[in-house]
Amino acid sequence: MTQIHFRSLDLNLLRVFDALTEEGSVTGAAGLLGLTPSAVSHSLNRLRHILKDDLFLRGAKGMNPTPKALALAVPIRRALVDIQQALNGDSFVPEKTDRRFSIACGDYITAVLMPEVIARFRRAAPLAELRILPVGAVMKELDAGRIDLALGGFERIPERLASEPLFADDMVWVMRSDNPFARREPTLEGLAALPHLAIASPDNDRAVNGIVSDAGLERRVVRDDPRILDQCFEERGLRRTIAMTAPNPIVAMAIVAECDLAAMMPRNLAEAFADRYKLALWKPPHPSALFEISTVWHRWHGDQPAVDWLRAMIRSVAEDRMAKPTS
Repeated sequence: MTQIHFRSLDLNLLRVFDALTEEGSVTGAAGLLGLTPSAVSHSLNRLRHILKDDLFLRGAKGMNPTPKALALAVPIRRALVDIQQALNGDSFVPEKTDRRFSIACGDYITAVLMPEVIARFRRAAPLAELRILPVGAVMKELDAGRIDLALGGFERIPERLASEPLFADDMVWVMRSDNPFARREPTLEGLAALPHLAIASPDNDRAVNGIVSDAGLERRVVRDDPRILDQCFEERGLRRTIAMTAPNPIVAMAIVAECDLAAMMPRNLAEAFADRYKLALWKPPHPSALFEISTVWHRWHGDQPAVDWLRAMIRSVAEDRMAKPTS
């Protein structure tokens, strides 16, 4: 086993390692650290010599970590976060920070909350960077400290994460405002007479009973169970027609605005785009449960002044959004 002489170890090499893990390329790591690509390559070669491992190998989509690099990624990231917190203490000043913040959330939450969050963020912390990332392997990214917060419809949350509710939402049907059915009382018969646009994101294929499980963190991705909906129609001797499937509700609204289709989606999202796409909203004439959106963060490195500040900002935006009168 290789013995590392820690006293002689250049800690900047660990920053290079962490940047390579996050960016997956020498060029990306160089940009993140403010170094030249040749300087990053030189540091990587020094690390390879010290650790007696290739650490990162070139692949079709960038630099792929070796098993040893994967084993080191989380401990090194935690150590760097601990050092940063120890040096900064409680002195977080938004207008002076150049910190990079990272949030993972899906299309729905991005569209409903992030425009106002980003506007406030830019005003309060003009030197900082905010990254909005897709929801993927959330637990892995939270454990590694590569994302600060994740927003979503979380069901089961591991003990190493903390959480707080943001808002509750329900589902509505949307259609063009000049659709003849838009002026009628919502009924199952009316819905059955309309062709439907179903929404099926890539997560749906991984979901079991509408839930994706990620290393103990459960996230709901299907909010309107098609089986329950089909059963409601069948009990009335009706049948719905699915004329099209779209990958996300944003695309669905743009399509519905141009044709006679109807689609079901979260109310807050539909209200946010109703004027832009000239949509009418229908309250479902069938059972449709409320669902809750929450913020989660890692207890190990998420409880720090900078992340607390960002959480408070998101919470304030959500509260303001929920205070607006609904359609």
